[in-house]
Amino acid sequence: MSKNTQSVILNLNQNYANSKAHNYFQPVSQQLEINKNAEVALYGASIKRQPIFIDKDKSNNTFNFDIDPAVFPDNRQINLASTTATHVLDDTRLPKAAIDEFGQGFEIKSGAFSIQEFGETLVNNVNYNITDLVNGQALLANKDDSALTVDSLNIVKQFPYGYTFENDKPDDFYLGFQGMPYQGSGTDPKISQLGELNNSQSGVSDNTEAAGSTGALELLYDEEQNQNTNGCRRITANVAIATTDYKSFSEIHFAPLFPLFRQQKDLDSVSTAGQNESYFEFNIDTDPAATDQQTDFIVGFTNTFLQSGWADTSVPATTTLFPDVVNIPQSFLGVRVEQTIASSTIQSCSAEIYLANKITNYQEYLRHMTRLSEVWQDGCSRVAKIDLNIGLSDVGKMGFRFYAVDNQYNYFKGQETQQQGGSNPTGINGDNRVYPRVYGFQFYVRPEPGSRDIVYDSKQDNIYIPSYYIEDGFCYNAARSQRNALERCNLGFQPYLFVNKLAAGDGINCPRGNYIAQHDNSQNEVVYRYGCNYFKYESNNRDLLNVLGLPKEKSVQREIANAPSATKYSTGLEKRFDINAYPEFKKLAGNTKLYTDNIQYNIEVNLPIRCYNTIEPKANASATVPGQKRTILYKTEPVVEGEVQGIDQYYLENNIVPNTLKFLTLNNSAKLNINELNIQIRRNKTNELATELEDASVELLIKSE
Repeated sequence: MSKNTQSVILNLNQNYANSKAHNYFQPVSQQLEINKNAEVALYGASIKRQPIFIDKDKSNNTFNFDIDPAVFPDNRQINLASTTATHVLDDTRLPKAAIDEFGQGFEIKSGAFSIQEFGETLVNNVNYNITDLVNGQALLANKDDSALTVDSLNIVKQFPYGYTFENDKPDDFYLGFQGMPYQGSGTDPKISQLGELNNSQSGVSDNTEAAGSTGALELLYDEEQNQNTNGCRRITANVAIATTDYKSFSEIHFAPLFPLFRQQKDLDSVSTAGQNESYFEFNIDTDPAATDQQTDFIVGFTNTFLQSGWADTSVPATTTLFPDVVNIPQSFLGVRVEQTIASSTIQSCSAEIYLANKITNYQEYLRHMTRLSEVWQDGCSRVAKIDLNIGLSDVGKMGFRFYAVDNQYNYFKGQETQQQGGSNPTGINGDNRVYPRVYGFQFYVRPEPGSRDIVYDSKQDNIYIPSYYIEDGFCYNAARSQRNALERCNLGFQPYLFVNKLAAGDGINCPRGNYIAQHDNSQNEVVYRYGCNYFKYESNNRDLLNVLGLPKEKSVQREIANAPSATKYSTGLEKRFDINAYPEFKKLAGNTKLYTDNIQYNIEVNLPIRCYNTIEPKANASATVPGQKRTILYKTEPVVEGEVQGIDQYYLENNIVPNTLKFLTLNNSAKLNINELNIQIRRNKTNELATELEDASVELLIKSE
């Protein structure tokens, strides 16, 4: 028997009481008659919603996630610190290797988002935690959670990264962290980002090491008086200095440089400002009208732990600089600046870049008080000499930039396996024969006027510094003194000025850098800036993981072939982001893409059809729900597939046209008279009404006798 076909179009009409896109009624002015033995199929439909939807995973209608930053001190530093007096690190003084405030996680109201709203929502929540909950809290000891101090000052912590959302250019999406400059810790200024003009400071320590020479070799350290962080304006000769072996010196900043960042190029224009370089720079202060003058000084990097090993705290220990075979202070690397003026004519002017000959060959020193000084057993060597024939008064700014690069294999996986027992690529039984990260460095000048000119880059000579020499600076104020068992010092790279010959009033000015610690004069406390290896998201919310393109974490087994002992180890299935890679390596640093939430919908209609649908349990349910019979007419594909970060529309409309009509029988042996049709659209996996929908329409085909 032939069948009659009816078309029924059901559009949302919000004028009807309680009609929503996910659940609406369609009254009919004339009864809809459906003859016996009828079949129904979806002929077409459309649904409208925002590009991203994150469903709730708690009964309070929120979705939840954590950000887990892996901060310093790292496992090596913690494991090698101890109470033993002959070991370098005091384990009672190490900063806590965690930021507890991040453990609170984030509870965000679930719902639909445009791309802009999604990015801004995460930025606002994460940065509120950083500025209001983390920054300014007491820095605790890793061993016992006691509050740490230095020079009788409280130490407070700062997470020197800001969560960033950029979507202002085609194909240049970014959601993740970037480095931020020093941020005030007091109640009023703590949300203000402070790119200090002068931010080098001296005089904060838990040791009696000399901050500089005195008497005829004194260098005047001129510091501001009216800033939140009173910085060094200049360091100049109090009187004309003429000495040998660079005996006149001054500490430039009381804490080491902040390493980790990968930035190597000059920063291109970005839409969000930050601090993404590990650098130290200074201007040269000299009399341009000098007629007869000799200038000879060094700006180099050492630390107060090494200074505590000098025979006399006021006289720098020396090594030999090749090829000139002259004595210079022991420093990991630095620049030697020389100028000779005779009869108002510049006879010579140069900058000589040098570094310790053994600095590229790392040997563990944290359990040996005198081993670090062995880096100068073979002296230092010149790696570049730059002719500055324009004269020091016109050179402008000089500086060093340090940048991190991976060594041999991905750093994060390398460190992860290093923490495991048995065999792994980073060394057997923790001897660290392969270090996971190294540092290149650049020396640059900024002529006036002119842009920054990189005049030397160590990667051109394949010269890289093992990470530990620089990153041990994060063990701030935790190194034992070699001179006094009760005093504590710093590791890492601290800048010092060493002088042989300098006219009265000459020196350096505006020394500034990215430092691990700053003295907040307004609050009279020291701000410790946590270094972070990487961060990862932790969440059980399937929709959020889909949007961010992340796996659900679990442990997996890996194997190393040809290892001498155990060959298997466990590792986590997770995605780690290099928090220090923005903006030069955005794909390492954070999300450069967002993806579909993969939510599919069931379209239901109040007709006597039955479909069996398995679902997931509701939030906080104690047992799974295997499934139930529903009047499901059709299951849709996701509203959008693949990447979504390029979607500018606030709403998306998905038109559904089935490739094949799937007719479902109503099993009606008699005619049906329908006064009202009810359309419900539910999420396929949870069977919950799709409240995120803004509009919907459905067209049915009904065949009956």
